[in-house]
Amino acid sequence: MEVKGNFEVKAPEGGLKLSDTQVILSIPKRSSLQGLDFLWNPNWDKLKDPTVWIAAVGQIFFTLSLGFGAIITYASYVRRNQDIALSGLAASSLNETAEVIVGASIAIPAAVAFFGIANAVLIAKQGAFMLGFVSLPAVFSNMEAGQFLGFLWFFLLFIAGITSSVAILQPMIAFLEDEFGFARKTAVLLTSVIVFIGAQAVVFLNGFLDEMDFWAGTFFVIVLGLFEVILFYWIYDAKKAWEEINRGGLITVPKLYYYIVRYVTPLFLLALLIGFVINNIFSSKGETSLVQWLARFYLLALYGFLAFLVFIAEKRERQTT
Repeated sequence: MEVKGNFEVKAPEGGLKLSDTQVILSIPKRSSLQGLDFLWNPNWDKLKDPTVWIAAVGQIFFTLSLGFGAIITYASYVRRNQDIALSGLAASSLNETAEVIVGASIAIPAAVAFFGIANAVLIAKQGAFMLGFVSLPAVFSNMEAGQFLGFLWFFLLFIAGITSSVAILQPMIAFLEDEFGFARKTAVLLTSVIVFIGAQAVVFLNGFLDEMDFWAGTFFVIVLGLFEVILFYWIYDAKKAWEEINRGGLITVPKLYYYIVRYVTPLFLLALLIGFVINNIFSSKGETSLVQWLARFYLLALYGFLAFLVFIAEKRERQTT
């Protein structure tokens, strides 16, 4: 897909076509309506649960690389008058179409069709890997052309994982390059070593990934997103922020979004976080396992290590000025 102007948006059209094929073939005819009904008929009572909102907002933030520095890092490479309004709209729209409409239409209806609604819900609650890496391969193995569909499924997961990894690791790589003067290969190597060491706990400790995914990939992403909105629209200067968004744009962002981002977004995120804390942290939800505590300690240690690197970088900068 190409949008004419001073930029180009390239979309994996072949991947989307393969996904469309997989959507059609992955749902057996006898149960397809049941699976699609489960996906597209929401339980409105769940909207009263802050945990559902936290999960939804965290998913959107994570999949669009919001809240953990990736967009800020990429923005440093953008030319001053380069369009970001239309390209951002195109990228986010295509991403959510592929992920929510196409991806969800593969995984959830197929699991419901083969396992039933109750079992599919239980499987999903068992962790991040259970549905995608255990249950769906079992589904594909009992389908016509199951090996081909399984290949497509894991290929799409690989593409999603590798592109997300690039976005997640780039802020650290850029930090080592800019603040410590490392060559790019050295920065990539050091970052890879840190990630490799940290990943061992995910491999060998059951439940470690789920705890990490919640705190690092959901809760604190929203916290950082709230901080960034306040910083950009209240401390930096809302008018300057709005000028930056529209400078060089092939479209003009409606003025309504200025008020949404400045007032509605921070209040909404703050309300979600407060509601979640009241609903979960101050209520008894069962005992916390040793693995969960280890995951939390690991995150605190990692954040402490990163804060130490920032302190060293600032100290070096003060000494050179």
